Amino acid sequence: MDSKNATYETPGHVLLSLRVPTGEISIETHEGTETTVELRVGGGEEAAREVLERSRIDLRERGEHRWEVVVEVPKRRGFGLFFGEPTNELRIRAPHGCAVSVETRSADVEGRGRYGQVEIQSVSGDVRFDEINEVSSIRTTSGDVRVDLGGAEIDVTTTSGDVELGAIHGKVNVRAVSGDVRIRHAAESVQVTSVSGDQDLEGVVSGDVRLQSVSGDVTVGIRRGSRLWVDASSLSGDTTSELDLGDAPEGEGEGEAAPLVELRAKTVSGDIRVIRAGAPVH
Repeated sequence: MDSKNATYETPGHVLLSLRVPTGEISIETHEGTETTVELRVGGGEEAAREVLERSRIDLRERGEHRWEVVVEVPKRRGFGLFFGEPTNELRIRAPHGCAVSVETRSADVEGRGRYGQVEIQSVSGDVRFDEINEVSSIRTTSGDVRVDLGGAEIDVTTTSGDVELGAIHGKVNVRAVSGDVRIRHAAESVQVTSVSGDQDLEGVVSGDVRLQSVSGDVTVGIRRGSRLWVDASSLSGDTTSELDLGDAPEGEGEGEAAPLVELRAKTVSGDIRVIRAGAPVH
């Protein structure tokens, strides 16, 4: 593989603006102030050289202690009919808390470490981040989405990809068609709309929870110590609850001091289950 590399000193706020049509995008954050970029392109010597020559890696100053690292990889010209798409591998190491903006057709995106705002637009690439701490948006058609830890609001749109969210401490909004949606811990309001995919909220603490599905099953776990108000209905599916809604909430919270979950769930043919989850995740 031919490669193009760059190293920048970027103390302060860093935005990674990445336009890579295919391949793999791997980002890792660290404690320092340096940002390193390595772009490797395969697919034949002549084809790789042509793509690298037209690729761009730049550093732009966006104000005092504000930097934008730009990586733009073009689509291959002419070679696609005979040699297929290029093999792009983009590896970046940047300071903790950097923001990320990605536009891609099919490149997988992986972010290890801690990030600020994340904006992803993809067609078929998978997306995975360890930790996101600012309001973020991920949009993909068929790629899977996974975020292990979120400290702010997150918005996810997918058609057939699965969505898996870990502990999210901000609002969650997910729109899906056939993909499954799983949320391990939701500290605030949640809204999920899907057609045939299942929805599984393992633990909800408080807020307005609105779930809508056509044929997918819906399971909602209410954390111990939280109160529950519920309006759930299914046209042909079953609706069951492990909680006696007339009882006081279990756990440390009591009465009006306990967090309240307002659950509204509707399906056409899917089942709806409300269960008691364990203690809150911090």
